[in-house]
Amino acid sequence: MDLTKVEVGILNLRLNAGIDFVQVLPEELNLLIFAYLDDIRTLLACSAVSAPWHDIANSQRLWRRKFRDEPNYNCKPTGDKIIDWKELYKTRFVLERRWMHGIVEPSHLVGHEDSVYCVQFDDIKIVTGSRDQTIRVWSTTDHSQIQVLRKANQHEIGHDGSILCLQYDEKLMVSGSSDSTCILWRLPGFIPFRQLTHHSGAVLDVAIYDRIVATCSKDGFVCVLDRDQEFETKFWLPACRGPVNAIDLKHNVLVSAGNDGLVKIWNTKSGKLIKTLIGHKRSLACVQISDDLKFVVSGGNDDSIRIWDAKRGTCLRVLQEHQSLVRSLQLSGNKLISASYDKSIKIWSMETFRLMLDFSKFHGSWIFAAKTDGKRIVSTSFGINPVILDFSQGLNQECLAYLCD
Repeated sequence: MDLTKVEVGILNLRLNAGIDFVQVLPEELNLLIFAYLDDIRTLLACSAVSAPWHDIANSQRLWRRKFRDEPNYNCKPTGDKIIDWKELYKTRFVLERRWMHGIVEPSHLVGHEDSVYCVQFDDIKIVTGSRDQTIRVWSTTDHSQIQVLRKANQHEIGHDGSILCLQYDEKLMVSGSSDSTCILWRLPGFIPFRQLTHHSGAVLDVAIYDRIVATCSKDGFVCVLDRDQEFETKFWLPACRGPVNAIDLKHNVLVSAGNDGLVKIWNTKSGKLIKTLIGHKRSLACVQISDDLKFVVSGGNDDSIRIWDAKRGTCLRVLQEHQSLVRSLQLSGNKLISASYDKSIKIWSMETFRLMLDFSKFHGSWIFAAKTDGKRIVSTSFGINPVILDFSQGLNQECLAYLCD
């Protein structure tokens, strides 16, 4: 609903006559007028003018509109639960302000005995994999160690090498190791039920999307597995003459990044190569495709990040702020998170492709992975203690649960 010229004229007449428009205009118009106030402090100050102004300024309908009208609106389904829209708006406002200005204090996960290569997390748990041949599960809330997954004896299913990669969903976790195997774990209990020996070299990355599992290896292949067919192999994709260092999987599209500096886009239904993205000058270390399949991002040993138009296969932008190998990339909402051997984590805007934040003081060695859920960043490195940057510290946890990244 927008104000017509007649309504604007009537409003001006009442204001010039010294009449409190809030008391004479319909509620819908009052809500519309207050919704035009972009400065949150001004809107809050309106509640102190009078009782009628207080009622409008604190209306749940107003705050719901404010929340939904802002760009990048994202809210998880709430079912029948009643939401405090004002508190939700406030929570998101403070969270975004902390992201914008880098307002965060680090904390650490203490327990690993060697370098930590990989991480994934959610609102409940953080899962890390290490050179110490263990996978550790931590509490997101108090950072305590919940489980240590390791091979107890030679008869058990377990890794005999470094844990190089892992990914999980609600029911399954897949881990890959320098021992050239993958282990399938049944969640939520993290029960190992099968060990795959399909690769002939170290397993460097894994990906899960819906009913498809994909793995890539130092042997130069990507293996696509069918979850509905007892993890039978659907396709072997000859992705690189050298190691395939990273993959990502969304819908029926898989992207791979290899030692040859090429990004390749594959169709997981047909196993066919769709496009090859040429531009990087040296080997690649990381790759990701956006949820809407519009963008591919890649990084590697030429110290650069490339942002590609996935449909056209053209390079949209080259980001060159890192001073060493770009080891990790993640797209999250309108942000891109990158991490490098230069010991820094950088936050980029995917709208302007400009650098927003540069964290270079939290790690003292090469960074292997940096992941985010929109509320926090968890990063791992050559050091033994993963770092948590929690931008949501102290905010309303119920409201945070509704916010998407």
